[in-house]
Amino acid sequence: MNPRIVFLQLPRLDPDISMPGENVMLAAIEAEAERRIGGFDSPTRCFVGTRLPDLFPERVRGLEAWGSSNRRAAIFSGADLFARREAITGWMKEAVRREPDILWQFVFEPQDQEPLDLLFAAIAAVDGLLASVFH
Repeated sequence: MNPRIVFLQLPRLDPDISMPGENVMLAAIEAEAERRIGGFDSPTRCFVGTRLPDLFPERVRGLEAWGSSNRRAAIFSGADLFARREAITGWMKEAVRREPDILWQFVFEPQDQEPLDLLFAAIAAVDGLLASVFH
């Protein structure tokens, strides 16, 4: 019997509460979580950075690597990740389909700035899987 797994995703924030400043945005996210689910204790206070202390020890790079532990960080790095978004999101979908019972961290390590549409594409790819894999 599989343990019950619950995924929680907050929808995109209302633009009216998106104000300049990291602390204001973080406070808005925490307020929304408090309102919807009674709050949460986020171990990762920074969502974009050069250091990720919570990154899983096993790190796979490239679209051919799979790994072996049940906690894996898949790192997509290089220039123009947006141009490769279909290959990257396809790999993400395949990873979750192949191994739905492990924890995946999908990490983007761009060489230069990338459009936010890259993240929206990744979110959409995983969103569609959650319902089909766990129901």
